[in-house]
Amino acid sequence: MSEARGTVVRYKLRQHTNADALSIADIEGSAWQVVVRTTDFAPEGTAIYILVDTVVPETPEFEFLRDKKFRIKAIRLRGEYSYGLLIPNKDNLPVGEDVTGRIGLKKYEPPVPIDMSGEAVPYSEVDWICKYTDVERYENFPNVFEEGEEVVVTEKIHGSNLRVSKKDTDLFVGGHNWMWKEDKRNLYWRAIRQNGFDEILLERLPDKVILFGEVYGRKVQNLQYGLTTQKIAFYDAFHEGRYLDWDEFIELMKEAGLSDNIVPLIYKGGYNPSKIKKLAEGETLLGGEHLKEGVIVKPVKERVDGQLGRVILKFINPMYETSKGRTDFH
Repeated sequence: MSEARGTVVRYKLRQHTNADALSIADIEGSAWQVVVRTTDFAPEGTAIYILVDTVVPETPEFEFLRDKKFRIKAIRLRGEYSYGLLIPNKDNLPVGEDVTGRIGLKKYEPPVPIDMSGEAVPYSEVDWICKYTDVERYENFPNVFEEGEEVVVTEKIHGSNLRVSKKDTDLFVGGHNWMWKEDKRNLYWRAIRQNGFDEILLERLPDKVILFGEVYGRKVQNLQYGLTTQKIAFYDAFHEGRYLDWDEFIELMKEAGLSDNIVPLIYKGGYNPSKIKKLAEGETLLGGEHLKEGVIVKPVKERVDGQLGRVILKFINPMYETSKGRTDFH
């Protein structure tokens, strides 16, 4: 999941609220909507839907995206949000067919800043440290939560994913894809050291527990939360083949003396998608005069869904997503 994808879908048009020549195409089986020219599509039917943050090939069909370097972004057109790109299904391909390879779509990968890299630790030395779940958008799985199911909603921080674990007397630190050998130039190690977490974790974190967090602040992303340095906020823990339930995670953080370094908890209670969409909007709770990136939603008690896998979703703040200067590094 969370990759480049083009799929044949069913859609239905409805009138744009502020433009006679435009319509909104609702994508069946999801909560996505795309703004299209009304004359390009029948009132309902099938089409090819391409996700946001996909890079399309440099062909005449997509020449209109050249100024965006052929990357599909979320945009706002005459007051309505448009997520992705809808193109006609000229070959009458069947609904559900994956056309990613056929079209030549690729996932947008931002360049990695030099201070987020370094010398990687060999996998054989850290084979118990898993990557964090690829968190899907709510719009892809709008029905995975049951109405009223007890969930936690936390702020999605605009930073860089951190993994940290301990084995015996050694501390292991890394980002989303790699664990890095200690280097004062490396963002993750620098954040751990300057916040004094190295000694705390070596002393109090149980062996082979993996903590996941976000490094945020100065020079991490374009939202810097009014900071002149970097901070870390933890949001999850994994041990012995499973993610800890929310209350277990909170207890672990208390025992480790890190209760003040947890992502902001916005809501804990019954699931309601309309309410959570509103919670994703507005300003950050972390300081600095800017918007939230969005929120993360997961059950209080961890569970797995047959299609999604681990049940956890993100609701992105539409005002953030359509803003200029957005960055997305891991």
